[in-house]
Amino acid sequence: MMKKRKKKKMNRRVAKDKKYKSIPKAYLSGTKGAERSQRGRDIMRMRKLYKQGKKIPKSLYKTRRNILNDPARFKVIVAGRRWGKTILSLMYLLKDEFKPNERRWFLTPTYRQGKMIVFPVLRQMFNGFVGAKLNESEMSVVFENGAELSVKGADNEHNLRGVELTKCVMDEMAYIKPHVWEEIVMPMLATTQGEALFIGTPSGYDMMYELYSKGQAEPEWKSWQFRTIDGGF
Repeated sequence: MMKKRKKKKMNRRVAKDKKYKSIPKAYLSGTKGAERSQRGRDIMRMRKLYKQGKKIPKSLYKTRRNILNDPARFKVIVAGRRWGKTILSLMYLLKDEFKPNERRWFLTPTYRQGKMIVFPVLRQMFNGFVGAKLNESEMSVVFENGAELSVKGADNEHNLRGVELTKCVMDEMAYIKPHVWEEIVMPMLATTQGEALFIGTPSGYDMMYELYSKGQAEPEWKSWQFRTIDGGF
């Protein structure tokens, strides 16, 4: 009598994405498997960055670690679309410990861009986070010690004046009027010896090109250039 062979059960490996439910789908699109998991872990770790002081997660790609740890006061990144500029910019703003009552800004060309692209990420990161209070109308996160991280639009420049800043990201700088940096943001960083990150896509010989050139030649400045294909977020 012939014995029936037992069929071996196939153990299919299913990607465990349930823990990344809180991350906007746009930031995981175009990835799968190990790359998707890696990206999810990097974004989730940003929730803890502001408590970690100068400690940068080891899993971050070497290039990004080098940018975040570089001692230059003013950093300029020219990169193609979907390189991961928004994520890196938020890591830049969150990586150092927040001192009492300090202010850090994420400045986008328009209020609408900040509301549609940047603030939803902050909302996902800090919603229900102990020690951080979200303010939807002001697009800000206020911490227990009075420190504040805000998203601002450069199109309403009159509302940008009058405060001190310790850190500022100027996103898509090619589409922000040059005097917003020269006459408004730079003086706000002067009294605190604050830092700035300029980031955007290539757009000819404009303000972004001038800033990039400074990063190649002047002290306190450093610049990098990347293609979309060099990205990973």
